[in-house]
Amino acid sequence: MMFDVELSREMVDLSGFWHFKIDPVKKGEDEKWFEQASFSRWDKIYVPASWNEQSSEYTWYMGTAWYARTFNVPLSWSDKLVFVGFEGVNYRAKVWVNGIFVGEHEGGFTPFAFRMENVLKFGERNTVVVMVDDTLTKKTVPPGEGMNQTYFDFFHYGGIHREVYVLAVSKIHIKDVWVRTNIKDSDGILDIDIEAVSEYDKERFCKVTLKIFDENDLVAESRVSYMSTPHTSKTLYQKIILKSAKFWSPESPHLYTLRVSILYEDKEIDRKEIRFGIRTVKVENGKILLNGRPIFLKGCARHEDFPVLGKAVHGAVLRKDFGLMKEIGCNSFRTSHYPYSRSHLNLADEYGFLVILEMPTCGFRRAIEKFDDPEIVEKIKRMTREAIIRDRNHPSIIMYSLFNEPDSGYEDFRTLLKEVKEDAKKTDSTRPITFVTDKHLSDICLDLADVLCHNFYFGWYTLSGDLVAAEKKLSEILDEIHKKFPDKPIIVTEFGADAIDGIHKDPPEMWSEEYQAELIKTYWKVFLSKDYVVGGHIWKFADFRVGQSTRRTTLNRKGIFTRTRDPKSAVKTVKELFMGTPTYR
Repeated sequence: MMFDVELSREMVDLSGFWHFKIDPVKKGEDEKWFEQASFSRWDKIYVPASWNEQSSEYTWYMGTAWYARTFNVPLSWSDKLVFVGFEGVNYRAKVWVNGIFVGEHEGGFTPFAFRMENVLKFGERNTVVVMVDDTLTKKTVPPGEGMNQTYFDFFHYGGIHREVYVLAVSKIHIKDVWVRTNIKDSDGILDIDIEAVSEYDKERFCKVTLKIFDENDLVAESRVSYMSTPHTSKTLYQKIILKSAKFWSPESPHLYTLRVSILYEDKEIDRKEIRFGIRTVKVENGKILLNGRPIFLKGCARHEDFPVLGKAVHGAVLRKDFGLMKEIGCNSFRTSHYPYSRSHLNLADEYGFLVILEMPTCGFRRAIEKFDDPEIVEKIKRMTREAIIRDRNHPSIIMYSLFNEPDSGYEDFRTLLKEVKEDAKKTDSTRPITFVTDKHLSDICLDLADVLCHNFYFGWYTLSGDLVAAEKKLSEILDEIHKKFPDKPIIVTEFGADAIDGIHKDPPEMWSEEYQAELIKTYWKVFLSKDYVVGGHIWKFADFRVGQSTRRTTLNRKGIFTRTRDPKSAVKTVKELFMGTPTYR
């Protein structure tokens, strides 16, 4: 079950130090560690954060580990539904409360919550125990076979890396609100679905009020009445027109707040607030249109990665990153290669970034025996649904990317992609859908993408060191792709070169800061020469940690900033290129 944690509801934040113990032989469940009365002999670890960089003992640990802590629940919650919720746990989680199993979840980047009021001691201290297993297999998402045998090129962090909370709600409550926006002349058209749940045993007559605020000003309101059905959810629909609305865009990222309340006997029993922006996204005539205007995406792919914290990117780091991106003229980024945290996307809404939301489906290579294995298909569909439902109210998200660099020259992958795309469209049909490929002309799935997203590394992995040949090859391949799919816009979602901070060469050579800058400049010139190219994302915003291999020196060093956000020489070049390229073209 999923809940939005940013609510006007009663909540206990479980961030802080937890008891922690690794379980390399996986004996904890058989020995019932979840029933222990004391955890004082366990280590301590901080949540939210990955376990790997909090102690050298855990840096390369992959397997099962246990978390435990106590929390208090007010006596006043005894007539409510109470959930324990997790924003992100990598990869599998099993949860016990007061020694009783309450639920499990697979997938490291989407939220989940379990009801637990029946096992709580109200007004007293309670214990939550979480077993986390980040073991990689060919059927995990993403897949792999070990810390240094991942099918993906970023460090495999484990643990509770996003927020944990205890949430109390009324037995009649709002489970989900979805705001879809459209524009007619100067008016904003809002189509709103409210999913309301009742866990009472009898029907109850309820009212739902909707109020829209522009900062502190009430600008529209509506209401609807309904009869709740025992132990059932109902979806209520309302249409609201905002006259002379303020539209959301990169240059003016205006946000409204929708407050939805449920009233029983004229008393508010639950409330949920949603921020939204009024904007439209369409793909027409080979262009991506934002509010009817053709846009050009300028930006970098990112990773949630920072020293010590691992996959937990705290607010101060996000503020630093978003400020740097604005300073150099970025208007866009992709959540490579998994859904990012709520804080990440909330800030994107406020800063006006255009976001390609990518699913955790990276590394789908031919080493996987059957791409269309029913277990894999259903798992990916569920994870994709979870991400879309969580994030579909964000105006910053303009597109969904279902895969990154899959082996998309095979029919069984095409079957997988078709099924996942169909399911994603059922969940949200308001945004274009893509996947990111490095197969180019040998890819047999390009027709399934609304927008073509290609990764190119001419001048680095191939044609190494030869930027003249790289420019020619890039231009030729782009033209051939466009000739085959003339009505589809193209975004180059990855291009770049590793640069070791402090290495300088004149003339530019590979691994130097100068070569990285020259490669970026070379690619950008090609993009601007072709009307059908509608964006480019540099790989990468900042250096990030990877597994051990002969191709990497601890980090992937394609960032234009170091891992600690110091600029390399390419930053000046990128700022000149991005500032000189308009958002609308």
